[in-house]
Amino acid sequence: MASGSFQFKTFTIHQQKVAFKVGTDSVILGAWAEMNNAKTLLDVGTGSGLLALIMASKFPELTITAVEIDAESAAEAEQNCRESPFHHRIQIVGDDFKSWAKSQSPKCFDAIISNPPYFNNDLKNPDQRKSAARHTSTLNFSELAVGVSHLLKKQGLFYVILPAEQFDFFSQCALGASLYLSKKLYIKNKPSGNVIRVAGCFAKSENEIIESSLSIRNDNHQYSEDYIHLTKDLYIKNLNQKKA
Repeated sequence: MASGSFQFKTFTIHQQKVAFKVGTDSVILGAWAEMNNAKTLLDVGTGSGLLALIMASKFPELTITAVEIDAESAAEAEQNCRESPFHHRIQIVGDDFKSWAKSQSPKCFDAIISNPPYFNNDLKNPDQRKSAARHTSTLNFSELAVGVSHLLKKQGLFYVILPAEQFDFFSQCALGASLYLSKKLYIKNKPSGNVIRVAGCFAKSENEIIESSLSIRNDNHQYSEDYIHLTKDLYIKNLNQKKA
């Protein structure tokens, strides 16, 4: 996706300063997540503010708090939200989620969403900001799960997206924090490919797990009808339209 500014239907993401640019992970997670009449939402590790803005555009009743540890990313997220039609419903907090979560009252959010750091033992990016944004040294899975469990209301929902090979480990960390998997979305680049990402919805009570799948593209390398349908309220143009 674009490295400069990225225009969605109802808002623009400026991304000159953020450590990581607009990608399909956050777009899929935001498009897939349902809020079940939630009024308050927390976005953990908001980056450019993309997930917060997607959720604000989908759910007009939501008041959103978005936490980001990287100062430059937080400043750009603040700009993106300020210039959007949803600025009055989004607050950007420039802070470390671990310490910030401990300072908050328990069970204060109806829903929480995150596209979190996920690299564990991989070689770190020499760019310290990119490393912090994507490596669990700044926020490991157990710390994320514990913080979410502390802040999430009893009937609340937590949405997250991770690489397929990391999802089961995170689910175990979530279980240790009394968060139970209730929905699971398997994501492939194309129908014949391997699962590359898994999105999950966690609750504070055990439920039957509902599973579904999504292919971003079809075997002809065009965006799939399922992906187009899922994201139709976000993108401006027809995704399969050829550039002039």
